[in-house]
Amino acid sequence: MFEMGFVRAAWFLSGPGMDRPICRCAARADDESSRAVAGRVAIGASVVSFASTLTNRLFASGEVVDAHSRADLVCVASGAMLLLYGIANVQIDPREEQTVDLEGEEVSEIQKSDPDGLLGWASRSIIDSIPNVRSVLIYEGGKTVLREGVMGESPAVVPGPILEKALTSEEKTYFARLEILPGRFEFTYLPKGTQAVLIQPLSPTSALILGADKVRPIASVDFGWIQAISQRISQYVG
Repeated sequence: MFEMGFVRAAWFLSGPGMDRPICRCAARADDESSRAVAGRVAIGASVVSFASTLTNRLFASGEVVDAHSRADLVCVASGAMLLLYGIANVQIDPREEQTVDLEGEEVSEIQKSDPDGLLGWASRSIIDSIPNVRSVLIYEGGKTVLREGVMGESPAVVPGPILEKALTSEEKTYFARLEILPGRFEFTYLPKGTQAVLIQPLSPTSALILGADKVRPIASVDFGWIQAISQRISQYVG
């Protein structure tokens, strides 16, 4: 994870002009592996706790005093907490979400002066480092200043209630499974079949919009990367 973070940081600091893809698989794998190991250790500790309590009860001689009962109760409670923690962190063969074919056209256009190549660098870095993100748009003050990737029928971002609410609150809005969202039809500028959407406000009038071809495509490590890029381009997009 440290190595992955170092590579991303180096690319971020260098900015435009360093065109190489970044794989965040290592960071994800390390995070999931650590959680799985911690979960297994917790489950093992809970089993030991339950077994020791049962053994203590079976071989206890004479009457069980109150202090002994309280100690057993603490052991049982601790074991239960460890077991719950372990189950929550051990991955039990979840069903892998499948990618879908998006219906749209590949577009690469910038409708804003970009002499330093910052906007182009930002869109490419997101698509290269988060494989399932297929659409990147930047909306600024009623105009669509950037479109990169697979696009939908509408040639421009048409603000709907969801985008307007995100701009007003200036808070990140993430729909990991777009198909269950009643208001998903406002995203006509994204290709048909888009599975997930992220709206990252850059200011009260501008936002970075991402579309993906897979349900739950963005991991925690990706959110940090997107936030770092957003902070950089927000100084240029008002």
